[in-house]
Amino acid sequence: MDNFNELFEKYGEKEVTLKILKKNLTRRKKWEAINNGLIFSLFDNFNFSEEKKEIESFEKSGIKFISFLNKNFPEELKSIPDPPIALFYKGEIDYDSPKISVVGTRRCSSYGKKVAEEIAELLSNSGVIVVSGLAYGIDSSAHIGALKGCGKTYAVLGGGLNKIYPKSNINLSKKIEERGAVISEYFPDDEPRDFQFPERNRIIAGLSKAVVLVEAPEKSGALITVDFAIDFGREVFCVPGPINSELSVGCHKIIRDGGTILTSYEDLLEFLNIKTMKKNLPELTKEEEELLEKIPYVVTYIDDFLNSSNNLPILISLESKGYIESFPGNYYMRKKWKG
Repeated sequence: MDNFNELFEKYGEKEVTLKILKKNLTRRKKWEAINNGLIFSLFDNFNFSEEKKEIESFEKSGIKFISFLNKNFPEELKSIPDPPIALFYKGEIDYDSPKISVVGTRRCSSYGKKVAEEIAELLSNSGVIVVSGLAYGIDSSAHIGALKGCGKTYAVLGGGLNKIYPKSNINLSKKIEERGAVISEYFPDDEPRDFQFPERNRIIAGLSKAVVLVEAPEKSGALITVDFAIDFGREVFCVPGPINSELSVGCHKIIRDGGTILTSYEDLLEFLNIKTMKKNLPELTKEEEELLEKIPYVVTYIDDFLNSSNNLPILISLESKGYIESFPGNYYMRKKWKG
């Protein structure tokens, strides 16, 4: 690292890193040169005037830039294979709070959206940063849920910060900047390209202590994030869904192969050793207690526990008292409260 330190001291850390990024080589080739002590082979010249102007331009537009070799670069990313050489970001990066990714399919159900929002809101209110990819569907719902809470959220992009995709999420990205950060390893004006979305998934997984998969068909791109999480030694939680739903196939396969089934939102707080407040719920009648005992802690169709339509008022009462939760299509789940 002596060569790096000499370069940084003489020309500036950001300037040196920016010139490395601009070198027409793959990221892997650049890392090979860096790790093998061939840093000087990455420079055609040592004139950094252009890089200084670019950095000034970034700063004027609110874009921040941090090198992998900066002491403040996220520690979680330093330990993964093929880490980003640098990050561009808008907002603020938090170096202390735990992070959990919430991911899933773009073509999600209303149930998936609701679950993603509620998980993210709970995490946000518990001081956990919610990480996702700003895509349609589960990603957007995760960011929205985190913003409903009082905490922060990170959006990791598959293109540059000036090329928000999808464009309909530009306003959402601005809200995220105010309550977290929008992050990319690509130059601000780089258009999003297909191969860059799987690449950015390694950053989503790398930043997080765990990844929560909400809904995913068999070939969902969200499963790439799960694969990275497994490779990086991160915990993977999967939300179970209806057995006959295409959107549940990916989650159920991960559960079958050793992923952790998410039986309640509080499972995530327990994983992080975050204590939850005991809920002072209303008392139940005898009839309500009997019906509650029949309702599982996983999403279940109403006919599997309700024997008579005469018990519908009791079911509605249980929901109004906060003991159960309903989902579209007459699905219900008992809530799991921890003291």
